[in-house]
Amino acid sequence: FKVKRVFSVVNAQGGSKRGQHAHKKCNQLICCVAGEINLICNDGKTQEERLLTPGSEAILVPSGIWAEQDYLKDNSVIIVFCDHSYDEKDYIRDYDEFLEWKKNK
Repeated sequence: FKVKRVFSVVNAQGGSKRGQHAHKKCNQLICCVAGEINLICNDGKTQEERLLTPGSEAILVPSGIWAEQDYLKDNSVIIVFCDHSYDEKDYIRDYDEFLEWKKNK
C-alpha cells in the first residue's frame, strides 16, 4: 500500500502493553527493530499471536482487527507504516465497542 504515515514506539519497557485498539479504515505494517514484542491480533472471533524480533518479518495488521503489543524486553522498538494519515475518528479503543462494530459491519 501507499504509505501515508510512519511512526515508532521507542524505549518500551519489558512488561508494558501498547496498542489495544482497532482501526476502521487504516491498515498497518508493524516491524520490530529492537527487542521482542508479542503481537496479538483479534478479529472478534479468533486471536493470533506472533513474536516480533529484529530478524522476523513485518506483520500486516489490516483494518478491522483489534491489535495489542506486549513488550517482552526493555528498550523494544517498533516502526509502523500506515496507509492513512492520523485520524482519531478511525480508532476504536474499547474492546466491547469493537465487537459491536464488527457485528454491524
